[in-house]
Amino acid sequence: MFDVSDTNFADVVANKFDLLVCASGYEARARYISKQMLKAQRGFPEKRIVLKFQDHSGEPQRKLNDRFFADQRFEPYYYDDSRYGEFFQLLAERTKSAAERIRLLVDYTSMRRTQYAEIIHFLRNVASEKLVEATFVYAVGKHGKTVDPKIISDYTLMPGFEGLTNSQRDKFAIYNLGFEPIILHSLHEWLEPARAVAIYAEPGVHKGSGQKCLRINRKFLEQVDCKVVGTSLYSVHNYVRLFKEIAKVEAVDNDLVFVSAGPKPFTLGSMLGCSEIVSASMVYAHGISREPKSIEPFGQVVATNVKRVIDD
Repeated sequence: MFDVSDTNFADVVANKFDLLVCASGYEARARYISKQMLKAQRGFPEKRIVLKFQDHSGEPQRKLNDRFFADQRFEPYYYDDSRYGEFFQLLAERTKSAAERIRLLVDYTSMRRTQYAEIIHFLRNVASEKLVEATFVYAVGKHGKTVDPKIISDYTLMPGFEGLTNSQRDKFAIYNLGFEPIILHSLHEWLEPARAVAIYAEPGVHKGSGQKCLRINRKFLEQVDCKVVGTSLYSVHNYVRLFKEIAKVEAVDNDLVFVSAGPKPFTLGSMLGCSEIVSASMVYAHGISREPKSIEPFGQVVATNVKRVIDD
């Protein structure tokens, strides 16, 4: 379905794209990649969309982000999870002039997972006669020493990744570890998988951040008693390869269920991996943080090229 490769931000800036899609949130890093493109004096693609949320509109960084994207003449689009499919149609409309090849640049730094899931759904289902390529970029952030726990309201299947589950088969869970173990605790009790594997970022943002992640999740890992595997935060290609290796073995006798409480590049990688496994389901928790926090950019970008491969 997809050929996934890592790239660097310098090459991204040097390329041309038909459409740029990003999101304006309450984090300072939401505008980091767009500002770096301006500094490189390459300018933006003629067509550019900024996804916006109805909530947190009064946050200081949200106001700065909104003003920046307005000044740069981004087309605003208010994304509503309850109207899944409308954004797909907008992407199709904005790229229909591309003759044989569609090239998207997607800054998913401040996107909610349902949004970049819909972009992947678009990549999978856009007109088959066109060559479809996308470059996903993510600005790594400086997180604080503590993370406010999320208040979970409910669980749901990711649109476009509902899977084909069989209630007679055991569930095998693939968990992405982050710094919010309460989410995994809650989802694990709800899913009741027979077995599981946990993946964490090593190396991560900082030296030692991988070990910090394991310490924070220690009680959860003891409860689940599963295999733990580390892979680099900066390589979505390696994550997808690892994901496929695990899924190829476990999908024979189990229904695969993926849960991410970890970094967005891993969530992106799991979506790309799940795109080739019809039976795999993705589950996520709805909820809000106790207090939105602005995350500053760390100065590193995770860049991933994705090409759709048409099977013969």
